[in-house]
Amino acid sequence: MALAGPMMNLLLAVLAALALSVLSPSTASGPAFDFLSIFFEINVVLAVFNLIPLPPLDGSRLLTIFLPPNRQNIIFFLDRYGFVILLAILFFGGFTVLRPIIGTVEGWLLAITGY
Repeated sequence: MALAGPMMNLLLAVLAALALSVLSPSTASGPAFDFLSIFFEINVVLAVFNLIPLPPLDGSRLLTIFLPPNRQNIIFFLDRYGFVILLAILFFGGFTVLRPIIGTVEGWLLAITGY
């Protein structure tokens, strides 16, 4: 269940990219194109952001799967302080680290859909 949210975001991004690839070049500056472009971007950003392994994000549930049992104390620490750590990361420019990852995912999705 930890991947349900990010997978839905990726599915919506793929659907938006498919819709963008169907639009004619003459509508490349219209409101439908603008809406689909923003919709695509938001869903990719949300998918990548939700995979950060800090509570309360979905990535923290994946962390519990991959950590060995003797490292579960990390989970308890992150459950307690994860939100504060997440806010600090975002406040101090965390999106500059995420931006290349987001760009890579966008490139893959656009290539897959033929846009």
